[in-house]
Amino acid sequence: MRYQGFTIGSAGGGAVLLLVVGRRIGSTDPVQKLLAGDDISVSADIAAAVSAGYATVAVVSSVVMIGPCGRCRRHVSEP
Repeated sequence: MRYQGFTIGSAGGGAVLLLVVGRRIGSTDPVQKLLAGDDISVSADIAAAVSAGYATVAVVSSVVMIGPCGRCRRHVSEP
């Protein structure tokens, strides 16, 4: 289960990151080329979109983690 969680979390984080980048710059091609190791120049817009994407991933993952933690706390505190 732990490895599946890592896999699903990584895939979800990547999907959110590319969603934000796609909405900000209109295409995910430059970021996909960077991830593939291609040598391309990066504009300030692409860097800002990736930064916003990482921030969004952090917020989304925090919200996803809070839900199960709240339920566990209630379960532990009940007799």
